Amino acid sequence: MPPDPTTTSPHDLTIFLKPPSEYIANKISLSNLPSSPPPARSHSRSDLPLTLTPRSSPYRNTQIKPLPWPKFLSRNLLAFNSSPILPNPIRNILSFAAEFFCLMGDKANSKSASSIAVKWMPPTLGRAKLNTDGSSLGNPRIAGGGGVIRDSCGSWLGGFSRTIGHTTSVQAKLRALLDGMQLALELHITHLDIEMDSLVSVDLVLSNSVANVFLKSIVDDCRCMMEKFASVTLKNIYREANACADLLAKEGCSQLLPFISFTAPPASVLECLAFDCSNSVCTRMIKC
Repeated sequence: MPPDPTTTSPHDLTIFLKPPSEYIANKISLSNLPSSPPPARSHSRSDLPLTLTPRSSPYRNTQIKPLPWPKFLSRNLLAFNSSPILPNPIRNILSFAAEFFCLMGDKANSKSASSIAVKWMPPTLGRAKLNTDGSSLGNPRIAGGGGVIRDSCGSWLGGFSRTIGHTTSVQAKLRALLDGMQLALELHITHLDIEMDSLVSVDLVLSNSVANVFLKSIVDDCRCMMEKFASVTLKNIYREANACADLLAKEGCSQLLPFISFTAPPASVLECLAFDCSNSVCTRMIKC
């Protein structure tokens, strides 16, 4: 029968606490853990005796040297709650283990990152490729759109940048998609591949379900515009393969004219165009 903490001397209480704490330490291998809680800021923990007893206890001024952490917890539970029964050590072990795996997770199922090569690829012979992007300085804030059309050799066929005004990034990307397809029709392109780095926008246009009520109008316009081509594809790509369109979209956020069409590449994208036509690639880290 456990001793009564209100009638037992501190020496007897310490002796009583020793076997359970050693049992817990042996079960969960606590021998490598610190023997006490973290040290105080200005004093060594070993120099400060513990006086954690209830105010009503006759041993209020009793000084107890630091104990192993499980013993410390058990001692406090017994002293403060005046409970004559110690916690079940097996249940505590299982509780600590469950908390550990809940916080740390299962490392066997954790995803590791790997690098992949990302690069803009030209369309097949006889087709043109449209890359579009939208940029917003906030969500919503001042936004712009841009795009570039190239042939199977990577040569410039046309490009544009537009100031859109206050809107969200998704609306800006959809507006840029609509402008890019309109430009392709003006250039008499009938076989078109479209790429953009917005999975949300691609899913909205290709989905058979009704779009969000705020985006329904522009999504319907994009779907109708796609039907005007003899063949058209739309897919999502990584941002690194859409760099030229991204630059033009950012320029659209700050330009004074509402819409600019480029029959020749502007100076701001020349370096990016040269990179796309080279053998160099970008590296992107992905979770696998």
